[in-house]
Amino acid sequence: MDLSLRTVRYFVAVAEDLHFGRAADQLFISQPALSQQIKRFEAQIGCALLERSRNGVALTSAGMVFLEEARVLLQQAEAAVARTRRAVEPTELTIACVAGTPHELKSRIDRAAASAVPSLEIDLIRIDWSEPFTHLRTASADAAIVHLPHSEPGVMVRELHSEPRVALLPSTHRLAGRSSINIGEIAPEPVLDSNFNRDFWLVNPRPDGSTPRTVQPAPISAEQLVDLVAAGRGIAITAKTVSDLYQRPGAEAIPIADIVPAKLALVWLSDHAHPAIARLAEALAID
Repeated sequence: MDLSLRTVRYFVAVAEDLHFGRAADQLFISQPALSQQIKRFEAQIGCALLERSRNGVALTSAGMVFLEEARVLLQQAEAAVARTRRAVEPTELTIACVAGTPHELKSRIDRAAASAVPSLEIDLIRIDWSEPFTHLRTASADAAIVHLPHSEPGVMVRELHSEPRVALLPSTHRLAGRSSINIGEIAPEPVLDSNFNRDFWLVNPRPDGSTPRTVQPAPISAEQLVDLVAAGRGIAITAKTVSDLYQRPGAEAIPIADIVPAKLALVWLSDHAHPAIARLAEALAID
């Protein structure tokens, strides 16, 4: 089958607008030509994707399926073009930094880039915890700073930073004011759920084998996590830098002494690597 990206774009335009005339204007093509392209494509795949009637245009069940597949195909094609252009002209490197990335780590990245690839401009963007691998897969970022561990396949890792995990508590909590606590001291407390590295951030299972009680839904951002704690919805376990950067009245952070620290790493896709990433990773190991 001769399937071109142009034909896919034509179909998506009609399917999203459900109007051949408006879609044709958007695509800078005549309406008869657009209609013929879609009919030819339907004949190739052997089923109707659109229902045409006096009342307008509607998607068939097959058309609904193909619309979802077509969107993914176009997104993948755009990502491939973006990666290719960066490989040819590696003048900029975009790094997505999860909430809670220390400012000194960002400065360290700038220093390492200046030493390893002086002509490279580093663009650091802030993202929420559940987003880094989406940005890598869609090529909106070339690399990311993430909390370990992770379970994403095909990813290269350069560990960069380690820091304590803390219990984020309401200021009125019975443990507020302590210099440190043990995980067992908060065992009965309801803890805000996590949508990324869930077992690590919940400390699940606990050292005594118990499962923590969770509060739903999981916060989608560092700001929301701190707000929920201050409002008394539950406690949270997070990295020290998160509590430092997103302080607010009503919430207090206390280091947890007897659990392993949080670690941050530079990660990138092994099969879609920006040509400068390996040199940057080496420079960061030395810095």
